[in-house]
Formats: sequence, C-alpha cells, structure tokens
Amino acid sequence: MERINVFDTTLRDGQQSPGSAFDIEKKIEVARQLHRLKVNVIEAGFPVASKADFDSVRIISTELKDISICAFSRAIRGDIEVAAKAFNGSSNGRIQIVTPVSDLHLKTRLGKNREQGLDLIKSSLKIAKDLFAEVSWIGEDSSRADPSYLLDAFNIAVDNGAKFVTYADTVGYALPEEISKNIKAIAKSINSKAIVGIHCHNDLGLAVANTLSAISSGAQEVQCTLNGVGERAGNASLEEVVMAMQVRKNNIDAFTEVDSRLLSVSCNMVANFSNSPIAKNKPIIGANAFAHSSGMHQHGVIANSENYEIIKPSDIGRNSNTIVIGKHSGRHGVRHVLEEAGVLIKDDKLKILMQQIKSLDDDKYLSSRELVLLLEKLNGI
Repeated sequence: MERINVFDTTLRDGQQSPGSAFDIEKKIEVARQLHRLKVNVIEAGFPVASKADFDSVRIISTELKDISICAFSRAIRGDIEVAAKAFNGSSNGRIQIVTPVSDLHLKTRLGKNREQGLDLIKSSLKIAKDLFAEVSWIGEDSSRADPSYLLDAFNIAVDNGAKFVTYADTVGYALPEEISKNIKAIAKSINSKAIVGIHCHNDLGLAVANTLSAISSGAQEVQCTLNGVGERAGNASLEEVVMAMQVRKNNIDAFTEVDSRLLSVSCNMVANFSNSPIAKNKPIIGANAFAHSSGMHQHGVIANSENYEIIKPSDIGRNSNTIVIGKHSGRHGVRHVLEEAGVLIKDDKLKILMQQIKSLDDDKYLSSRELVLLLEKLNGI
C-alpha cells in the first residue's frame, strides 16, 4: 500500500475563509493539535502577507522540530526571502511557491504569456532552493490549464529543484475523471523525480472525490483542511479524505499516518476557534453522523452497528452512536434508550408509550431523561 503524505493547510488556506481567522495563540494551539494528529506537513502561513503570519511560521517551526512546516509564497523574490527569514534557519522549513498555469490567470492577473510563466517558475525556484530544506511548487488553476502547457510547467518545476509539485483545482472546477487523467499524465511525465500533490476546492462539492481520484491515479500528497474550511466553499476536508481511505483501503490501496481517534477533538477545536459551527449533517464529525431516528435504522443498528454505520464512533474519538427518539422511532429504539437509562418496560406499557411518541410534532425529539419522564407521567413505572 502507498503511504500518502497529509499536508494540512488549515492555518493558511483555511484561514482565508471570511470570518474564520483566529489569533496567533490559537494558531499555535491548532498546530500542536495537528502535530498530535500526525499530519506530515503543516502549512503555517503566508509570511509576507502579515506580521501575524510571519510570526506563526517562525514560532511553529521553532517549536515543532520533528515535522515539516511550510510557508506559502508567490513567485516573487521578496516573498521568498521574507519566508526564509521567518524560518530563521530551521531545518524543517519548506516553502510552497505558487504560479498560475491557466491562460486566464496568466493573462488577467500577471499580464504574462505562457513562456513568461515558465520563466517565472524557473527563476523563483532557483532563488528558493538555496534557502529552504524543502522546496515545493503548486500550479494555480491547474484544472483550467492547457494540458500540454501544464506538463511543461510541472517539468520545469521539477528540473529547477521542486521536490513536491502540486496540481491545484483552485476553483473546484474539475471532475474526478479529469483529475485522474491529468494526475496520471503528470506522474508519468516527471517519472518519479518529485512527489505529486493534489489541492482541491469544493465549489462543486467534489473536493474529496477529486482528491481520492488523484490518490488512485498517482498523487502521493494531499492538501486539505480540518472541517474543509477555506476560500468560498472550502477545501477538501481532511477528516473525510482520511476516513474514506481508511474505510475503503482495499480499493484505494493507500494509507495515511493520521491518528483518526483525534479527528473529533481536532475538528471541534477548529470549529470553536474559527467561530464556524460544524453542520449537523457534516460527514464524519457532524452531530448527526452517528445519530439514528428512523425505527428501521434504530432496530438495525441495535442489532449490529454495521447495518447502518461504516465507521465506528471510537475510530474518530467519539464515545458512541445516538438513538434519537421522535415520531419516526420504533419500539426497538425506544426500549434500547430506556434500558440504557436503567429502565425496563413491559410490552403493554411500551405500546401506550409508543402512541404518545407517534403523536409528537415533526420537529420534537426526546432526550433520554424526557423519555423517562414521559413514561413516569403515563404511570409506566
């Protein structure tokens, strides 16, 4: 099985989500948690963008010595030199230099043609390779670039010192089959001279699917964020990518070193720090991810959790699943919740209780305590 590097960009790309940024103390705490989570790379910030980002890179790279810490940079000498100063000689420093590769971005943002774009890649990497322990390059808007030019750009990057080269679906435009085709072409073209990475955004809701497609096609590093935070609709969710690989490992034939048991606490930390509540139906870590309200589902999961759960709650650091009692619940679920509360109920009393439950409003759900109180009201015990 192929080991996949997990490159977390919660502290850089994730922090570009409006209203999600948090202060430097919280950034450092998240970095420590990411280290405990065992990601392989932490992108700590964009040093030239602000003093806070500069300080984040400096402090995190100084404290966390046994993990690669990355700084983001444009293909500009000033950006690269400021990033180098932020690391202050740290041996774990990595720079990620971004260069547009689509004609749209080259023309409208930089006023450059394709040849000038290749020269920009070459000149910036030549500056960086003498200043950093690791040099990586990312092709902005790769999914809308001309395929032939895209291969030229990746090869120029590799030939000029980039040890990691990343395909960026910057605006979430690509489909999984397109990602697969392009990643295979890139991997074949550079011929194992560098690690191929993937960076996907979620504008069409395909970031995780595209990331998994890239892994199956030869990508060895995935860039993602906790909770999928990031620009616009966000980035590929780290927790979803990791658990998809874990659950479907026989099909994907790859693994990560991430300790999935820390996913719940890690995701909740980012949600709290960024003031971005996790949607109840968020895969993996949402409040409803292990909640069952349908009578049929409740019966099935009580009989064998694998009937309706492909992940054990403990796999992501949660204590248990949840049986939610409402008008769609069945006898098995109600009896189970009462027994968990230490209350045994006879069939005749259960029948009466079920009549009361079925008359609840559509949006009314009972906690374990409320269920017991309802039973007491009906003189069930």
